[in-house]
Amino acid sequence: MSKVFQEKQTFRMAWLDKNNPLPDLQLPPTAPEKLTWDESLTEEDARYFTYGHVNSILPYQFQDNYTQDKTEQRQTVVVLENAHIRAEFLPWMGGRLWSLKKDGRELLCHNPVVQPRNLALRNAWCSGGVEWNIGLRGHHMMTCSPMFTELLHLDDGTAGVRFFEFERLRGVAYRVEAYLPPQSEVLFVQMTIENPADNGVTPMYWWSNIAVNEGEGTRIVVPADGAIMTHYLEGSLHVSRVPVPMYEGIDGSFPVNLRHAIDFFYDIPKNHRKYIAALKHGTRGLVQFSTDRLLGRKLFVWGMNKGGRHWQEFLADAHTTYAEIQAGLAHTQNEHIPMPAGAVWSWLEGYGELNVDNVTDLPYPEAGARVTEALDKLCPQSALLEEQADRAAKIAHAHGEMIVYGSGWGALENKRRAADNLPPLSEVCLFPDDSIGEAEKPWLALLSGDLPAADKNAAPESFMTSAAWLKRLEALENRDWNGWYQLGVARWKADNHDGAKDAFARSLALEDNAWAHDALADVAELENRKEDALTERRKALALRPEERALFLKYGNAALEAGLYQELYDAICRLTVIRDVPRVKALEVSALTGLERYDEARAILLAPLIVPDVREGELSMGQLWEQLHMKEHNITLEEAREKYPLPYALDFRMH
Repeated sequence: MSKVFQEKQTFRMAWLDKNNPLPDLQLPPTAPEKLTWDESLTEEDARYFTYGHVNSILPYQFQDNYTQDKTEQRQTVVVLENAHIRAEFLPWMGGRLWSLKKDGRELLCHNPVVQPRNLALRNAWCSGGVEWNIGLRGHHMMTCSPMFTELLHLDDGTAGVRFFEFERLRGVAYRVEAYLPPQSEVLFVQMTIENPADNGVTPMYWWSNIAVNEGEGTRIVVPADGAIMTHYLEGSLHVSRVPVPMYEGIDGSFPVNLRHAIDFFYDIPKNHRKYIAALKHGTRGLVQFSTDRLLGRKLFVWGMNKGGRHWQEFLADAHTTYAEIQAGLAHTQNEHIPMPAGAVWSWLEGYGELNVDNVTDLPYPEAGARVTEALDKLCPQSALLEEQADRAAKIAHAHGEMIVYGSGWGALENKRRAADNLPPLSEVCLFPDDSIGEAEKPWLALLSGDLPAADKNAAPESFMTSAAWLKRLEALENRDWNGWYQLGVARWKADNHDGAKDAFARSLALEDNAWAHDALADVAELENRKEDALTERRKALALRPEERALFLKYGNAALEAGLYQELYDAICRLTVIRDVPRVKALEVSALTGLERYDEARAILLAPLIVPDVREGELSMGQLWEQLHMKEHNITLEEAREKYPLPYALDFRMH
């Protein structure tokens, strides 16, 4: 038999605090603004490059409230185990597969810390294990949030666990069902996405993101002789097709050979098995394989340059380095694919240890042939298809003990659907009514035609922006300031910008509140009315002087206007958020503008560690460069040559 159970484990971790209260009215699109490709790609390759991208993560809020400080904390872990395999999952981190061991040997890169960093769509993300990304390009909305967690058992002795949630932006239910047959040497994971029949065609995205150890002679083997490669340029991405494994004279199947951040989306032949393997010393390691719906495979590395090494340490510690091997619904991660209304998409993935004769020095095609042969012995494709038709199908209809709750949004959506005479989201994902919490309760009241009064001094806990909820907000009578504010946010998401501005103004007419001032400031910035935006930022800050998110927006606006003394004085008046790292970064810029160079340099060299530096963000290095350019009246090239960037400030990926 296999077994599934929960246990407590101790993690060294920095935990997330409350969500950012401000709505996302200004997020850059999930598609890079400057994504280009050349003639090596066909029209079919680029067909969905511009499809399905969004300009906002609404109705979600950002998860950007975390620090560098880590403490030991006890957390729930779900364990799936048989005589060969032990798999550990984190229900509080998107159902992530955190550890996978075969006969005691770890197959994944197991991060020794849980440290949120700014890489996900909502900001917070942690490296390590296997992450399940759904919805739209990037690390997904629930990656640092709890999932509903249900322990499962089949009559044949197979144990499993189901993680499920409601993805609010795409409006779909999805579930991850991992299970372990009694004598299996492979962990099976079935993914299912359900698009309600009334939802219309929705753009869909899925990538299973797997961290494997980068060193120990690791070689990545995929049955492909070409790939679509992403060139990370400053401010843009360029995509082209390249041969593999040789790239610019180096063998790119060995992650340690790649100097800069890079990724390869492999061209696996249509009729070939879909898999990717990471083999230590060319002989043993993890293999991920799947049924054919999951057609894409990818390798990503941070690169061996100083910035890449710093990112590795920033995400884990100085002794943990990893590469990402990934598997997705599309050929590349630039694409979303249309999911028809009423569609249910499922596929089965396998994770196991592969043992092969040494492929380190083999030509790549021969290495691929040897790995394919070994995989066929471990789990033939015919056996995988039989598994999908039999046990995976039974798991999909099993129910068991619910041990962890996710959000209340799925239960609320089911109540909304019932009110609109629509069937529930899913017959398998059973969202409990008692999962509805404080964030959802005002919207539950709105189903009855009323949005409860809100305290203008309390930070907003949630937003609703889908067409069904916008309709209810529009129909609301006797709106207070919050009713108009929420309507403005929903109108903005629906691209009714004039209506949104009117709603924000009406909110302020009823009650002077920081949230509507912030929204009007965002609008003014997008319309290039910088002075108006700064005026609104000052008004918002006067009402909430220690609100971190509001202060950071004000600080950036003041810097852009060159108001260094005003900004510095505002920083000096702070008490609660005076030492927040992003505030300290603003102080460096203000001091530089005031020609107080030694004070600015001292803050940077402390060192200044900003926990939520964004992937690809170069602001920390720019603070250092701008300080020395201004202090010594020299060019950027001279500053880089004479005053090299300290390691702690170096986040360059190329």
